[in-house]
Amino acid sequence: MTVAQIARAWWLTRQSVQRIADLLERDGLVAYEENPAHRRAQLVRLTPGGHTTLRRIRAAQRDWANALGERIATDDLRTANRILARLIEALADAR
Repeated sequence: MTVAQIARAWWLTRQSVQRIADLLERDGLVAYEENPAHRRAQLVRLTPGGHTTLRRIRAAQRDWANALGERIATDDLRTANRILARLIEALADAR
């Protein structure tokens, strides 16, 4: 994906995504590649180190979410999920 595509997907500004992508590149977690569809808009891809870091982040997030979920009743989580889904849909429609 390009920086602009990532920004649109996450509802962020292109500039903020570019700053983060540049920092991730500096740290060796992503690399920029030529984009055959657009000469100026480079593609951003995870490096092997980026994949490793992402796996670690996902595992830590999963453990955190599971521990949090154990403290909240299943029915309450389902209700919260429905409400958040409706809120996200309404926000997307408002864009």
